[in-house]
Amino acid sequence: MLLSENCGLNINFKVIDVMFGNLAYDNLLNLLIIYAKKFIYRTKMEDSVPNYNGFAHYITNFYSVERHTARLNNKQLEFEQKWEKYKTLLVI
Repeated sequence: MLLSENCGLNINFKVIDVMFGNLAYDNLLNLLIIYAKKFIYRTKMEDSVPNYNGFAHYITNFYSVERHTARLNNKQLEFEQKWEKYKTLLVI
C-alpha cells in the first residue's frame, strides 16, 4: 500500500473503517479517506479512471487550501504537525 511506502504507516484498512472512519486513526487520516472516496466518485462521474497521480494532485490542492487557512489564522505550527507524516503523499 502506498501509505506504508510513502508515509511509513502500515495500516490494514477494514471495509467498515473505510466506510465509517475509525476513532483509532488520526483525524487527518479519516479525512484523507473521505477525500479518496470523493475523488473516486468524482472521477467515475467524469467517465475517467481514478489513479494515484490524480489523487495526489487532488490532495495537494486540499493541502494548499489548508496551509493558506493556517497562515491566515496564525496556526502554521499545528498545521505542520498535523501534515508531517502525510507530506510524502503530496505533489510539491
